[in-house]
Amino acid sequence: MNRRMLFASLIGSLALGGVACSNPDEPGTPGVSVEGVKVAPQSIVLIAIGETRQLVATVAPDSATDKAISWNSSDTSVASVDAAGLVTARAIGAGVFVTVVTHDGAHQASVNVTVDPSATVVPVEGVKVTPQSVVMTAIGETRQLTATVAPATATDKAVTWETTDPSVATVDATGLVTARGIGAGVFVTVVTHDGHLQASVNVTVNP
Repeated sequence: MNRRMLFASLIGSLALGGVACSNPDEPGTPGVSVEGVKVAPQSIVLIAIGETRQLVATVAPDSATDKAISWNSSDTSVASVDAAGLVTARAIGAGVFVTVVTHDGAHQASVNVTVDPSATVVPVEGVKVTPQSVVMTAIGETRQLTATVAPATATDKAVTWETTDPSVATVDATGLVTARGIGAGVFVTVVTHDGHLQASVNVTVNP
């Protein structure tokens, strides 16, 4: 009888211990908090009803646990925006702000949108990027690149960024380069919205 009681007591203790250890309601390891969000480009002019323009949001830091975002427009009758950041011109108007908001609601960034079919279109003639070469000495190090579209009065100054090897260096929508692995001969390129003009930076990661 004593052995049976002892065995039952041990089983009960193990069961209770198991429940306590596997309680799904216990808080887990804290995640990485969002520190900010950027959006590119910062202003757009649409010259035709129905014309679209893609906005790109970048949440910081790159390691943030919850990088979810939402988009909204201050006047959907002039410019609407979908869940992916695609803006569509709906009517003539100005001073419309399309805003991206982080999931926690604590951070946001806006783009000034104008819809004006009568606007004079000034074509892009060139794009430059500085600096022209970057050497990073630590994994995770970042470096900001700056693109300058010419002329300054160009109607569409939007640009996109790309990298030839994201395993060595990545680049976000604002031109922020992050070292990901050791390597050289990686080119980070800025491309104008029409895709006709570009400029590159040579990136090396060598701890």
